Amino acid sequence: MKTKEPSWIPIRSGKEYCSSACGRGCTIKEYRAATKQALAMAKNLGLGWSGRVSENLGWHASAEYRGGAVVVCFNNYHRKSFSAFVAGGRFAAIGTTPRKALRVAVAAARAHVSEVSACLRGL
Repeated sequence: MKTKEPSWIPIRSGKEYCSSACGRGCTIKEYRAATKQALAMAKNLGLGWSGRVSENLGWHASAEYRGGAVVVCFNNYHRKSFSAFVAGGRFAAIGTTPRKALRVAVAAARAHVSEVSACLRGL
């Protein structure tokens, strides 16, 4: 007998808005709050940023830059902090604001590019 695979498509049932793969019992209120936070983050970060909401043991707000090469997330479990990820997470940082986290992660990425460029000079 085959069992149905869990799905990441959320289903609304009363106040609950959760997918079977998550199973936490996420609510529509949490989804709306995460959506509002994601859109505000994207607006605050400026042109080229878009809000994104994802679900995995709760709804999570993030903003991504031009398709996801750079992502800034609100840390649900460590409130009042944000994480920034550049180049798929190769460069990451935490800050008290989205811009502070982003500034540190981008500085690390730029330092790495400078180091690699210096190594390749003269080849």
